[in-house]
Amino acid sequence: MKIMEFFMEDERAPVRVDIFLHGAAPEVSRSRIQSLIKSGNVCVCGNVIAECDYRVRSGDVIKLFIPDPEKCGLIPEEIPIEVVYEDEDVLIINKAAGMVVHPGAGNIRGTLVNALLSHCGEALSGISGEQKPGIVHRLDKETSGLMAVAKNDFSHTEICKQFETRDIKRTYWAITIGVPTRPMGVIETFIGRHHINRKKMAVVTVGGKRAVTNYKVIKSIASHSIVECALETGRTHQIRVHFSYMKTPILGDITYAPRKTHSIATKYGASMELRQGRHALHSKTLSFIHPRTKKRLDFQSGLPRDMSDICSTVFGIG
Repeated sequence: MKIMEFFMEDERAPVRVDIFLHGAAPEVSRSRIQSLIKSGNVCVCGNVIAECDYRVRSGDVIKLFIPDPEKCGLIPEEIPIEVVYEDEDVLIINKAAGMVVHPGAGNIRGTLVNALLSHCGEALSGISGEQKPGIVHRLDKETSGLMAVAKNDFSHTEICKQFETRDIKRTYWAITIGVPTRPMGVIETFIGRHHINRKKMAVVTVGGKRAVTNYKVIKSIASHSIVECALETGRTHQIRVHFSYMKTPILGDITYAPRKTHSIATKYGASMELRQGRHALHSKTLSFIHPRTKKRLDFQSGLPRDMSDICSTVFGIG
């Protein structure tokens, strides 16, 4: 267990303990600090507190106890992953479509996390919990492309801050069924659980979380488009839900698009069938500030074969 001790200076006015600790230990995220407070891991002048809004005053001694990460019970597996970049802090991978990111019900083996444990060992950041070591953001199972992994808690905290401040830039390419009414625009809604099918997300008018997707059409034909999307927020299924909401769902998306529209092979006479359940969405670029060197890193990923074949044959984009 790591113990951090701080002294409240005389000239400072009373301040919330979570705000004080986040300022004193910026390497620990505020949400992590709040969780530690609620679990009894903060003492003020020897007394355990459990309220984040408790105010510390001049002369107070504050101790923050950070438990050692729980040993991960997952099984490392030697699953091939495409490493784009790696150093002591971060790992950038090009995820294949069909790979689940982290274990869940029905998926305890064969996930990206299982592969990461084999590649990196159990030193991966544990902030996201025992089942998600190293995961700072995720891609849906059938979404391919670039994804960042934190190799330690320091990099995890710093990268998460960049998501909050929007210093992380991500663009995706999607093939849509239909053509957006405008060649570029911003989709801004609130996204929450579907009121009937709880496994789906939906645009909602009550509750939900703000979701913003910027898009531009790269090329379109009569019935389909290639669209580039830049995320301002990162809600579950955000791009898929937004384009379904716009009546231009993503090709192959059996959750958010009518099944009869999934193939364009019959019209264009080419072998362009997406694998069953594979939606045409790819994380194409990723840019962020390195947590330790503070230099911006930029990465690009070419389209996978299934999407590039469609782009080449149907849209004439090589």
